[in-house]
Amino acid sequence: MPTDKRGIELLRDPSLNKSTAFTEAEKHAVGMAIFATQAKLVTDEMFIEAGQTVADQVPADLLKQGLLYPLQSNILETEIQTAARVAKLVFDAGLARVKRPADMVSFIRKHVYKPEYANAGCQEIQASDEGGIRGILAQVMKNFKEMLEKVPYEHH
Repeated sequence: MPTDKRGIELLRDPSLNKSTAFTEAEKHAVGMAIFATQAKLVTDEMFIEAGQTVADQVPADLLKQGLLYPLQSNILETEIQTAARVAKLVFDAGLARVKRPADMVSFIRKHVYKPEYANAGCQEIQASDEGGIRGILAQVMKNFKEMLEKVPYEHH
């Protein structure tokens, strides 16, 4: 698709900058929305909405400083807000397998992974045990990836 857009204008247009422009926050937010809504299908529009929502969350003062993305210090809130807008799109498109909630942000917050473990006689993982933590995170990501692979993807 030819365009005269350049620089930030090009980066902010998800319809033109799709394949490598999606940040981890955008990918996580789409995954969070798909998981929460139990979406029947993954569409390009979900990723476009995620890109636009992340861009919308960059305050004007940061844009003036040349920043293109929200601050990493607020990444979880960025992902939650983005996932809520993607989830709204899923519901609006009739792709959700769950009942539409009254408050989309609260709905997404209920589905955010919280690494809280009850001590049921299991060996505790020490914070300095990088291998153990990496192993757990790798397994969580593997399980999540397997779940997402079961959701059909529609490309337009």
